[in-house]
Amino acid sequence: MRSSVAAAYLILDLIVLTDATLARLDGRSLDADEDAQDAVAFRLLHIGEAVKSLDEEARASSSEIAWERAVAMRHRLAHDYLGVDASILWDTAIRQLPPLAAACHAIIAESEQS
Repeated sequence: MRSSVAAAYLILDLIVLTDATLARLDGRSLDADEDAQDAVAFRLLHIGEAVKSLDEEARASSSEIAWERAVAMRHRLAHDYLGVDASILWDTAIRQLPPLAAACHAIIAESEQS
């Protein structure tokens, strides 16, 4: 569980950085801002990598999260970067990161109770 807590903290840090990048943009302006696209893609890739460090117990505690989709996004960003559209980055960050952050907070809270 210890490595899962470290991964949860890392994921939260990456989400905060992603949110800061997107706070000044909307979907269309992300499409025109390659630096912001790169930043969001980089962070989503690392979120997917960190998700792989979560143990089964941590993942099971938030079964509503499609953990495998975060890993799949990591693979797509790492191996098919040219095939990733800014709208996919935007949609993933806006729709998927808030529940992921809540799950990470729950993982951390659960570890503090143990």
